[in-house]
Amino acid sequence: RERGIFITGLKKVPVLGSIFERTTRSASHFLTGIRKDTWLQTVENQLSPDDLIKYIDAGAVGDRAAQADILKIIDPKTLKSFAGFVNETTGRGALGKLDRYLGPLNALLFAPRFVAGQVTRFRYVVDPNIPAPVRQYAIKKLVQFYGILGTGLGVMDIAGEKTGAWNVEHDPRSTDFGKIKVGNQRFDISGGVLPLLRYSAQLATGGKRKPEVGDVYDTSLWDATAQFIRSKLAPVPGLAWSLKEGADIAGQEVSLTQPETYCRICESLFVPIFIQDVTEAFNRTSGPMAGLAYLASISGIGVQTYETKAAATEKVID
Repeated sequence: RERGIFITGLKKVPVLGSIFERTTRSASHFLTGIRKDTWLQTVENQLSPDDLIKYIDAGAVGDRAAQADILKIIDPKTLKSFAGFVNETTGRGALGKLDRYLGPLNALLFAPRFVAGQVTRFRYVVDPNIPAPVRQYAIKKLVQFYGILGTGLGVMDIAGEKTGAWNVEHDPRSTDFGKIKVGNQRFDISGGVLPLLRYSAQLATGGKRKPEVGDVYDTSLWDATAQFIRSKLAPVPGLAWSLKEGADIAGQEVSLTQPETYCRICESLFVPIFIQDVTEAFNRTSGPMAGLAYLASISGIGVQTYETKAAATEKVID
């Protein structure tokens, strides 16, 4: 249900399908490990040390019935709420009634449950129906996450101002908000949460946007909403939108009359995003920056390498 029709078919492609399936399985194991560790952190505060050891030992031999018996000492509502928080903060956001349409949604949007989790995680802080232990744990974890993110960006910003080697965009209305900019490269250390904050700021200010070059300008709320939706589209519908507009979301020209467009189409449909990011970095930069982009990508940091039309125009003017 998570993968959709296109990805299911991709697994059947000779050689490529096998590689894709192995990388998908690796990602699944990684996320499952995160959920397991997070779950143990939540239950360890609810169980006595002896019960926690019994719970872990039962899991080690696959005795789920014994684990379930141990967990009965925890209030069922608290237990269910803890489970929901773990899921929603690790890419499995709640879609409510839309959950039954997850297959079509994955074909249309890029990771809809991940996007939903970025919003639904905050209900564990503000919803009065959430049990107190869960609310306390949620506050602690969210403060840790956003605190570390803010501190990291602040340190990078100060260091960038002193060295002049990079800078961090402060304006939440900017496309580069919270990204570390080094030349024509952007590094996103937020784990994908910044776009939601950026579009929320644009909507809250009536659609105001800040381009890479120039002053803040007004757009309609519809344009701001449409841009957010476009940024969350899956590769196929995203490509269709780019062909309709004649440019991709970064402003680079896309046309079926250009041979390179067909290469980009194949790349966007069949090449993992990580490889796309690294290839783009090596094509547009050289030396240490290309290597840095590679190391950042394999570490889970988002890397974008491109030059907007506005930046290119400014260079011509200069």
